[in-house]
Amino acid sequence: MYRGTIYQMSMRTMTPQGTINAAAELLPYVADLGFEYVYIMPVWEMDGDLDRRTWCETMKSVNNPKNPYKIIDFYNVDPEHGTNEDLKSFVNTAHDCGLKVMFDLVYLHCGRNSRYAKENPDFLERDENGNVPYGERWPFARINFDNKAAREHLYNNMTMFVEEYKVDGFRCDCGDFLPVDFWDEAISRVKKINPDIFMLNEGYNRETVNHGFEMIYTDN
Repeated sequence: MYRGTIYQMSMRTMTPQGTINAAAELLPYVADLGFEYVYIMPVWEMDGDLDRRTWCETMKSVNNPKNPYKIIDFYNVDPEHGTNEDLKSFVNTAHDCGLKVMFDLVYLHCGRNSRYAKENPDFLERDENGNVPYGERWPFARINFDNKAAREHLYNNMTMFVEEYKVDGFRCDCGDFLPVDFWDEAISRVKKINPDIFMLNEGYNRETVNHGFEMIYTDN
């Protein structure tokens, strides 16, 4: 099990600007504190759905439809935070400071207005009437892991982050709720590119350590 230090960074709260470039200016400070990893909470394009039924309680409390965990495009940075090139530059700056970078993967669900709902409707779980249901705790659309193309889309997303962004690891949101064979394949692919990729499961199933994760969310 990993025994080290990880600094969690939310772009919205890290700086007044809420941008990747503004946060990058603080990386020398984070490095001076002695952290090994910077874990970036999601910066990907968010769903701006005004239907409050699709909002979680946190976003209702701040009256903002755009939830970082309600993504509509896994491949592109939300303009609120900057650009894809800004994020690549952020990773380079972190590396220059002696820091490693983890991206947050949110693959359990996505926004109901995602590109997938329109372009690849079978990427999402649907009810007996063909409608995309709301999740219970998180009122988002669920990814359909029975769909091989959906899995491939996510595998390619991870390998792109390793190859093009030079990311050093992933924090996997709700990792226990995804099929373990998905993680087997995903982790195998990214570790063929970089054997040192660090995998953190935001979950409590210790068995996932046997499927490529170095760390989970429990000490028990």
